Amino acid sequence: MKMYKIYISGPMTDRRTGNVSKENIEAFYRAEQRLRDEGNVRIVNPAKVWACRWPWLYRIVGYRLTLWYDLQLLKRCDAIYLL
Repeated sequence: MKMYKIYISGPMTDRRTGNVSKENIEAFYRAEQRLRDEGNVRIVNPAKVWACRWPWLYRIVGYRLTLWYDLQLLKRCDAIYLL
């Protein structure tokens, strides 16, 4: 049986402030747990990327570099789970 690699996709920043939203990040972790509970899958959770763990670093690195890195992760996945 093939183990699928699933990328969790969704908003991380608050549209009003442009800052990483704690509530949005928590949604990524809930989705990861839900997918793990369903079965034989590998999960790519972009909320675990360093820029999301330290919001101040996200402001320094910026959106473009973060997006580029996310696309590199996405290319290695079989499916997308959209929040």
